[in-house]
Amino acid sequence: MRRRTFAGAAGMVCTAAISGCSSSREDGSSSSSTTEQEEDCRTVERTREENLVDELESVSAGSVLTWRFDLEKGQRLIITARLTEGARPAVEVESPSGATVIDVGPTERIQRTMTAREDGRYYIVFENEALITSGQWDIQIDWETDYEDEICN
Repeated sequence: MRRRTFAGAAGMVCTAAISGCSSSREDGSSSSSTTEQEEDCRTVERTREENLVDELESVSAGSVLTWRFDLEKGQRLIITARLTEGARPAVEVESPSGATVIDVGPTERIQRTMTAREDGRYYIVFENEALITSGQWDIQIDWETDYEDEICN
């Protein structure tokens, strides 16, 4: 007799556990909780930003400063340089295939945004093209990428 009582109780617990996995709607139909959760989800596009370089650089006449970054297609670099003293900066950005994607001659302020058109290593070269004058530059390089985030209620 004890075996039957135990077996009967175990069967009731198992039935209760199985029926708890699905929910019933007011119209009498049942659905999985995963389907309801998918209905309450939405995709939001977000941007992730990171500062890669933020330096005050002293540069002698004719000198070059180079940074390199590995980027994926669609990621962006925001390049900013400001003259604080002396010679004006020039900047050139080279893609992984060797193409020049940004070329700005000497100027007191540079601000450019570059979107990577291919995966690979990009080179950013700041140059003091003055042959006699040294300078001091405030250089900032930021990285941005867009991504999708799924938000469920």
